[in-house]
Amino acid sequence: MPPASSPSPTPSPAPPSLRIAVGLLLVLGVLLLASGALTLAGRETVVDRFLSVQPDLDRETVLRSLVLGQVRYLLVGVAALVAAVLLLRRTAWARWLGLLAVLFLGLLTLLSMVDAGGATLFSLLVVVLCVGAASSLLAGTTAAAVRRADRPSAAGPAPGTSRWTA
Repeated sequence: MPPASSPSPTPSPAPPSLRIAVGLLLVLGVLLLASGALTLAGRETVVDRFLSVQPDLDRETVLRSLVLGQVRYLLVGVAALVAAVLLLRRTAWARWLGLLAVLFLGLLTLLSMVDAGGATLFSLLVVVLCVGAASSLLAGTTAAAVRRADRPSAAGPAPGTSRWTA
């Protein structure tokens, strides 16, 4: 007869830096997915407005550029959401995925602001969220919380069990 299963130890509560990182990654992911989906849904209107300002450009080129740009933002949004969900499960590489996503998005947004010669409210919001998420992901408490969950305890497995059956 198998031994009675003991209640699994409750995981330690997530530190504030981890909760903030997850929250900011979720907000960024939702914002990027909503923005990308709405822009792609109304892409003809966006292209028409762009061409009214720059009539010398080719319609197909503008449309292709718009679609590729929005697909890029959709992919970063999905990466941010995946990182947030996996950070809740304390997966170590999710921290690096989230950091890569926010650094890429922040740099991309800053470069587009410089290229456009100004900033919109949305671009400023994205940059602030990226800075907050990056600092939370790089915090020592976030790293320690993720590291603790990935490694077995220093004391080793419980008596009578192995690392694989604990």
